[in-house]
Amino acid sequence: MAQQLIVEGKDAIALANLLKKRSLPSPLGYETSRKFSNDFVKQAGSVSKVDTVLENALLQPSMNNIGIIVDANNVGAEERLNNLIKTITKTLNYTFQAQPKLTSRGFTTRILPELMLGIWIMPNNQDDGYLEHFLLDLIEKDNELLVFAKAKIEELIVKGMNRFSKVKKEKAILEHV
Repeated sequence: MAQQLIVEGKDAIALANLLKKRSLPSPLGYETSRKFSNDFVKQAGSVSKVDTVLENALLQPSMNNIGIIVDANNVGAEERLNNLIKTITKTLNYTFQAQPKLTSRGFTTRILPELMLGIWIMPNNQDDGYLEHFLLDLIEKDNELLVFAKAKIEELIVKGMNRFSKVKKEKAILEHV
């Protein structure tokens, strides 16, 4: 049974650490960190390359499960979902019974009798944002280091001393927590 998790960036490290921290098992057949990051997780390199990686996974006859995790960015979760659905319908010449909709748990469906698909749009299948928004939500709001990092990052922004763009603010905070 072949499985693949497609991510747009270098999210494999964060995902592996999240699984480990939550004491969740690795997917069957991908228990070693090397197999997990090299075989199970496919890093597209950017959101614009996810379609190509998804097409390749869909065309593998041995593929049973495909998971996709992408950021909503500023485009929005529904738009990201619609783009992925277009790739699936075009690649497999497949027609969905109903218009796919995201829930708070993402989107899952059995496309073919042997192929299950799951999609998660960061941070929460509704809001614009990134993996970093999702990860920050996992940290308790009263965590001293988080409170301190947020204050210092804000201070850098107010003083015009930040070396990161506005969209990378959450990444800057996480690097210091």
